[in-house]
Amino acid sequence: MTRMIFSFLFTAVTVVSCAAGTAKEDEVYLRASTGPYRGRVIDAKSKQPIAGVIVVAVWYRDVYAFVQSNETYYDAIEVVTDSQGNFVVDAPNIERRAPSNTKFPRFVILKPGYTYFQGWFAPIDVLFDRKNKSLLGVVELESISHLSKGEQSRQIPSPPHSVPDEMIPMFLKARRSQQERISR
Repeated sequence: MTRMIFSFLFTAVTVVSCAAGTAKEDEVYLRASTGPYRGRVIDAKSKQPIAGVIVVAVWYRDVYAFVQSNETYYDAIEVVTDSQGNFVVDAPNIERRAPSNTKFPRFVILKPGYTYFQGWFAPIDVLFDRKNKSLLGVVELESISHLSKGEQSRQIPSPPHSVPDEMIPMFLKARRSQQERISR
């Protein structure tokens, strides 16, 4: 019986250790706040900047359970691109107080009449070393005016998972605007 308990505990500890410590996961975790996330949004065809684009940065963190990790919402910031299509997500307070296992923010970028973007707009190594970079990446959005209404409706992103509505009012307004535009 003791041998069976020891075998079970050894297996459980091994599984938890593997789930909690893979190198790939460690690469996406914040280490400290090292400066803002700066990007630019342009029209994919004309290469011209797009003003008024809603950019939502969402931080999630891994919370480890017995044999798995669960990703939970931590915080979010919403900004708008300027006349040159530039945006700055400056989040030193969020990242300084971030619990361990908080990941780099994922971005949702939305402008009614265009495709949307979700994910990281720069490679992880650039996100880690962003302090002195004036621009981390460029996101290209395509016009959807030539698509059918059904295809256009597929270009309306869902709100970011678990983010409270009060954190993303501009995103929700732009999403409704795109839905209304398509339904006309």
